[in-house]
Amino acid sequence: MKNLSVLCGLSMIVLILSCNTTKKANSASNFVSNSPYGLMIGSFNSEAQSLRDTMFYNISLHMYPIWKEKADHYLYVEQALATMQDKPYRQRVYKVTELPNGVFESVVYKIADEKSFIGKWKDPKYFIQIVV
Repeated sequence: MKNLSVLCGLSMIVLILSCNTTKKANSASNFVSNSPYGLMIGSFNSEAQSLRDTMFYNISLHMYPIWKEKADHYLYVEQALATMQDKPYRQRVYKVTELPNGVFESVVYKIADEKSFIGKWKDPKYFIQIVV
């Protein structure tokens, strides 16, 4: 059942990404602040839920922009048990774009040599070495 909480958390991210919006992202700053992409940025956890219901783990999720100099919008994503931040079970790069019809699309990339990127969400410049 604890895996269900992880699945629910991931489902929430997919739900956010699949939402339509009537606001148009007409500049880079509007894209960040007025879109699902902007809502995804930050560090999140499920501590409150895990304290209320022991069927849920306390999961941490870090999602931070990388490659800000590129025209597209990318996030580095790291997910782990809160008690095991040094051993994340998921590390990815998300490319988030707004399609012409106002729908947002997320393309997810796996990272080679994931271990070398653990905790690097704190230092976005580290990702210069990755080529997409």
